Amino acid sequence: MSDTSERRLQRILNREGFYTIRSPGSGTGLKHPDPTVDRHLDHPDVVAIRGNSMSDVLVIEDKHTADYPVYVDEAQYDGLRHVADITGAYPVFAVQVKQTRYPHTFHPLPIDDQTPSGTYVLRQSTPTISLHTLTDRTKRP
Repeated sequence: MSDTSERRLQRILNREGFYTIRSPGSGTGLKHPDPTVDRHLDHPDVVAIRGNSMSDVLVIEDKHTADYPVYVDEAQYDGLRHVADITGAYPVFAVQVKQTRYPHTFHPLPIDDQTPSGTYVLRQSTPTISLHTLTDRTKRP
């Protein structure tokens, strides 16, 4: 969501051995190739890839926020889940609190907390995983 936060996330994952790519136009994506479909293709904020014979791929939506709770609209949540489903990647929301040097907090899918209107809610109490767990595929939930 924030240029600084996304770059910080890239540096963290690069140090862990991932090759990272920030998606241009993330959040909006490319227009769907079928002109009868009025939507865009799903694009996460960051894609992180590691490995040769057994590739490990992370798809990440970065949320740069003043504080918790963080609200994620249903389309963005479903888009991240869709990209993970078609690529076999591990989907995660990375939350960076503004005006802090704290590292990102990683919230893996699924997220069960929703408002009555269907918006997903990330709270400080929402399950998280550490950077060590995120970057070691054998330890991920």
